[in-house]
Amino acid sequence: SSWACMVLARPAWCRHRQHHSLLEARAHESGRTLANLQFEDCTRWKLVLYDADDADFHVLADGTVLMRHHTQLHGQGKTFTVDAWDSTGKKFSASVTVKTQSPHSTQEAASDHQAEVLMFPQARPGLQRQKRDWVIPPIRVPENERGPFPKKLVQLFSHAVSENGRPVEEPMEIIITVTDQNDNKPQFTQELFRGSVLEGALPGTSVMQVTATDADDAIETYNGVIAYSILNQEPKEPHPQMFTIHRATGAISVIASGLDREVMREYTLTLQAADLDGEGLTTTASAVIEIVDTNDNAPVFDPRTYTVAVPENEAGREVQRLTVTDTDEVNTAAWQAVYTIVRGNEGGFFTITTDRETNEGILRTAKVSVDSGFMGS
Repeated sequence: SSWACMVLARPAWCRHRQHHSLLEARAHESGRTLANLQFEDCTRWKLVLYDADDADFHVLADGTVLMRHHTQLHGQGKTFTVDAWDSTGKKFSASVTVKTQSPHSTQEAASDHQAEVLMFPQARPGLQRQKRDWVIPPIRVPENERGPFPKKLVQLFSHAVSENGRPVEEPMEIIITVTDQNDNKPQFTQELFRGSVLEGALPGTSVMQVTATDADDAIETYNGVIAYSILNQEPKEPHPQMFTIHRATGAISVIASGLDREVMREYTLTLQAADLDGEGLTTTASAVIEIVDTNDNAPVFDPRTYTVAVPENEAGREVQRLTVTDTDEVNTAAWQAVYTIVRGNEGGFFTITTDRETNEGILRTAKVSVDSGFMGS
């Protein structure tokens, strides 16, 4: 047996007038046309897309509502929403209700007829003028364009007036995009960059960051996309490429081992920034990298042996100044020597201190009970 159903549509856009319609369909016939929805007088844009939020129903591009497959209705039937979008992306919605009716309804005889067309809202009587839809893509004009001026960009033809001669066309938006040309070269933010790194730093150690800017467009073109590189390194020992620079960020890091402040105190790099992602206009700057000292050298006594005579009963007397050499950075903690008597002073007759200016060790007597003729080394 078959039964009939009713489609009740309530528009939720444009004017608030409601229009209800009734039609019949076989519930067991998949692909059956239920209704044709037409959304009129909403905007001046043509509706280009329809969608139903119920998987049992499908809306074609012309507004025709179809059942996807065998559908059973229970109780109050089914209500779903049909959404429509115009060519500008604006969305409109309508509520559609499908209800079960008595199989003996007088509407049953119409179930084999063409589906009824539902108008949203009901069309007004009389002829209506259909407005033309203008879709003008953005007009692209390169900067620094050469004349002669004025220069024709695009030509539009349109003329529409009312019976009394007044214009009836709505204002039209025309977008003119000025396209970028690569007419600016990169600029480093400094002519000279300074950085430092510890001697003995391992490859991969970060050293410093350099920055360049470009006034050209880096979003839609490569005119302002900068690529960094190192053109030269001085000195070139112990390797001609001790450092590397990140192509996109300008971060400089160590790439080779062998940094030794006692051999090379600093390096000078010649840097380049090129737009067009490395293929365009260029500029240069310098980076000076100081190699920072670490305590990697021990002090050495010179000479290693001293022989002196100490007078008796004279406390606090300077006996001898001891000299050491240290190749670490002068006047740094790594260079400053600390002297200690490690053997031969079990009686505590002597003390030793450091001269902070010369870095010498000063050996003095500490007690007056030193016997005459005592010799020490």
